[in-house]
Amino acid sequence: MVQAKRVVRVGSLVIVWLLAWPGSWAGPPSDAAVSAEPERQAVLANWPGFRGPFGQAVCSGRQPPLDWDGASGRNVLWKVPVPLPGNSSPVVWSDRVFLTGATEEKRQVYCFDANTGQLRWQRSVENVPGAPAKSPEVLPEAGYAPATAACDERHVVALFANADLACFDLHGSRLWARNLGPLKVDYALASSPLLHDGRLFLQIDEREGGRVLAFDVKTGRIIWQKRRRLKSCWSSPLLARVRGQWQLVVNGNPSVTAYDPATGRQLWQVKCLDGEVTASPAFCDGLIVVAQDYAACVAIDGRTGQQRWRQEDLDLPDVPSPVAARGRVFIPTSFGPFACLQLETGETVWTHEFDEGAYASPVIVDDKVFLMDLSGRMHIFLAADSFRPVATPALGEPSNSTPAFVGNRIYIRSRRHLFCVGTRPQAAGQTE
Repeated sequence: MVQAKRVVRVGSLVIVWLLAWPGSWAGPPSDAAVSAEPERQAVLANWPGFRGPFGQAVCSGRQPPLDWDGASGRNVLWKVPVPLPGNSSPVVWSDRVFLTGATEEKRQVYCFDANTGQLRWQRSVENVPGAPAKSPEVLPEAGYAPATAACDERHVVALFANADLACFDLHGSRLWARNLGPLKVDYALASSPLLHDGRLFLQIDEREGGRVLAFDVKTGRIIWQKRRRLKSCWSSPLLARVRGQWQLVVNGNPSVTAYDPATGRQLWQVKCLDGEVTASPAFCDGLIVVAQDYAACVAIDGRTGQQRWRQEDLDLPDVPSPVAARGRVFIPTSFGPFACLQLETGETVWTHEFDEGAYASPVIVDDKVFLMDLSGRMHIFLAADSFRPVATPALGEPSNSTPAFVGNRIYIRSRRHLFCVGTRPQAAGQTE
């Protein structure tokens, strides 16, 4: 997802069953019974929402390509136009890729075949109860489809800048829809939904307070909602598993808050952010890491809700979100600087200046970081204690969206197209 503020701060599926738990690189979680559940494994093998499984932007056991060229078509398995514009990112379940697009007058949800790129179906989101007659004003960089959809094995849910929320089954039949307004949100609504265990979680922070809500995804019924005395925010929620229990973690201005996703009960809150908060949290080894321009990078102990460390002496993200794995935290920006910190201490390990900034959030796949810059060039480098570049393949078109990694493929949205990149299988008898 590309989120909005003054600028936008914004063949077949290979299912790998032995996956490292997102956010932890020390092996499987202590509650091995949970990690063995088929539902969890299915989530880990797909890309069900913004920044992938649980919103953590960390995955393993996949074999994404390291070389492609969008202009020549090298290792581009398919490329298709997207009917309407948007800065939302692709999400993937099994053999389907979902995407949203919108203009001031139209809002649409798309389902593409993951193997061929064929548009299986497209549905307009219209006649939504409570929808405003006129769409809100948005910045050109944000557009009317800034929020990434969420999906599971039965549903796909889309949210638009005008606060229209709609749920479809995987065949395109609309199950329910509602409008969440009227809202008082600068730059329009941009937070992406998160879908987990039959519940849909949404963060809606307005100029004078906000809400975090949990819906029954089958019916659209609100299970719980919690009012927030915070300011406008465009961040998206994250799920973290701490001591065997899930926490729904949401950024805000000025506080980061964790809720029990089952009941909405507040678990802890830390006042540590400021400004136009857009970046989403990161999680690794029990630590929640948040970072925002004009504020700080802060690590919070998910067990106690206590601040572990605070780092201000570096460039901080105004659009993309941090990511954490392998004992390190990676801090991107939309204007070029990039930093690696020690997870335990917040100490700066290295910094690097890219020629181009990024609105897309970085993703860690095994031991590599993938960062898509604004020009459409993917910077691939090792998640190591020094900046060690691996490759810089180019899409050939600008991109604002966070890629989806599934099996041995990467699904990337540019301003006009949806790409699937992957290594083509060699024909029998073919040699290099």
